Amino acid sequence: MKKLIAFAIVAAIHSSPVLAINAQYRAQLERSGCTEMNAGTTCNIHKTAEQNERNARRHGGNNSPDVIRTHLNQMVIGSFRGEAVDVMESDGWTRISQDGSKYRKGERYATLVWGQDDAVASVVVR
Repeated sequence: MKKLIAFAIVAAIHSSPVLAINAQYRAQLERSGCTEMNAGTTCNIHKTAEQNERNARRHGGNNSPDVIRTHLNQMVIGSFRGEAVDVMESDGWTRISQDGSKYRKGERYATLVWGQDDAVASVVVR
């Protein structure tokens, strides 16, 4: 009986939700306009949202190849061909190749590199 109670307590502790960020970090993210994904890379949590926006415009903003590649990696890596094509087109990319591997959006070009299992293995942005 004691083992059953101990097991139930351990199971309850391990199944309870845990917050990934604390209140202070959440407040910094809100003040800076950053997200957890771009904090420390393309966004500085110690600056205001206005300062981060000015800095982004000065350095290419959200149109830089690195920012676009990171965004596309989150969206299509591991997706199969049909799903990846749908995601790219719904994100505003125009398909410029018959096989669905090359896209254009404004002045940027993206190439999806397919793996052996016909899923997106990587994304190249120029």
